[in-house]
Amino acid sequence: TGPAMRSMASPLRTRLSLQPLRATLPFIAYPGAIAAHWSRGKCTFKSPEDDSAPTVAIDTSGLASHIRTGDGACGEEHTHASGSNENPVQRQLCSQIRFGGPISVAEFMNTALTHPQKGYYMQRDVFGSKGDFTTSPEVSQVFGELVGVWLVACWQQMGQPSRVQLVEAGPGRGTLMADILRASASFPSFQSALSVHFLEVSPFLRSAQRETLERTAGAGTIMNTDDSDGEAPFVWRAAAADSPPVSVRWHSSLDDIPNENPLLLVGHEFLDALPIHQFCRTDKGWRERMVDVREHTAEARRWASPVRSRSDKGHEAAASAAAQAVPIRNLDEDSRVLDFVLAPSPTPASALFAPELPGDAEQAEVCPAARAFTKQAAKRIRQFGGAALLIDYGDDRPPPDTLRGILQHRFVHPLHLPGEVDLSADVDFSALRRVVRQASPELRCPPLSTQRDFLGAMGLEHRVRALLRTCTPPQRQALIEGAMRLVDEAGMGTAYKVFAFSHVSLGPQLPGFLPSSFTEP
Repeated sequence: TGPAMRSMASPLRTRLSLQPLRATLPFIAYPGAIAAHWSRGKCTFKSPEDDSAPTVAIDTSGLASHIRTGDGACGEEHTHASGSNENPVQRQLCSQIRFGGPISVAEFMNTALTHPQKGYYMQRDVFGSKGDFTTSPEVSQVFGELVGVWLVACWQQMGQPSRVQLVEAGPGRGTLMADILRASASFPSFQSALSVHFLEVSPFLRSAQRETLERTAGAGTIMNTDDSDGEAPFVWRAAAADSPPVSVRWHSSLDDIPNENPLLLVGHEFLDALPIHQFCRTDKGWRERMVDVREHTAEARRWASPVRSRSDKGHEAAASAAAQAVPIRNLDEDSRVLDFVLAPSPTPASALFAPELPGDAEQAEVCPAARAFTKQAAKRIRQFGGAALLIDYGDDRPPPDTLRGILQHRFVHPLHLPGEVDLSADVDFSALRRVVRQASPELRCPPLSTQRDFLGAMGLEHRVRALLRTCTPPQRQALIEGAMRLVDEAGMGTAYKVFAFSHVSLGPQLPGFLPSSFTEP
């Protein structure tokens, strides 16, 4: 597959073995959104996966009174007193609920995370030791370097096209892209073909991403040209004098990116923050979990399962790796003015997704936004070629109740302080695989991998050895500790899964993965 793969272990060797390194590293232990518009008690709904499906308008005006009182009465005398210390996002949510009734978990997440002024991602730096959580790119530069090698190898398998769009969804601080560009600078022909596109809705994070790229070795310059999304393009160059310029642009959605060249898509901890719908099985069938203000009856509260305490390794990896031993705590003790209730009758989401929910499950989560995004990317790759690499926590089955809130590296109730708490949920990669397979027979989707196995197959051991030869003692310790965290079997190494798909023109096997199979479930 070309020179980019020469430093990599065989993709078939997916079990990472650092046995030869144990003398060197003695303390490493290696054992699509529902298109729903709510207005004045009515919901207009369109399926994200079937363009031919009819639009459905549903009157939901009775939903609020039924859930609020718990007895089916309209209960005009039942009011929701506003708390004196509500934050702006919480105040807006409460006003919306009082006016139109309980909202879905998806609506709650969307407002809490991306409120234009006070949403969680819109106003501050939430990453790293001083934020609320730490991601793999922030742990070690090796992560981004190996992802860069994967991208170069895919470009080579594509036949080295003269133009290719490198898109990162949810770029955070821009650390991953900075490491990708720095690592791929050894392949100037690859960078000559590149145009980089960030999918980012937060003005604050756009500024942070620009600053991160400016700090990387080389020269960055601002071009005074107008951009359709209101963001001036940025040109990145590697340190070498003859390095090709790489244009960088910011967009709010994949639709905003010109649809004209092969696509290389990367997303790390992007899908987990997309809004989800939650469902609970009742004696009347599946019912959707909704969000209401807390002043409802005990009967209504009984219908909604309480949020469990979090301590398993998947959720632990979602919080800061600096606090790897997260104590079990009762999250219901966290102060809040909102609570979960169940819709007494089918909602548009439960009517649509109930047939596909697991027959043996009591609870389930569905993320239409992740499906819609994957379908959109699959259509582009089908038409123009390319590959996608999405890394997140989740599994190859529908998750049960995984919605979590994280504040200052500890778990909190997901309804606690909306707009100030990170919200995420596990990804159902089996649903995304179905979307890819339905998009076109010209797309291939290899078996799901773990981050540990993927990084091992991409040459983590070789890269760590090379860096250790030039490290100072403090750098050496940080490098070893970072590598350990990336592939730790009790944390990031297995909690994070690696999902990929590509155009058939790349061949039957992507770098770092087992061969793909059309017969795989």
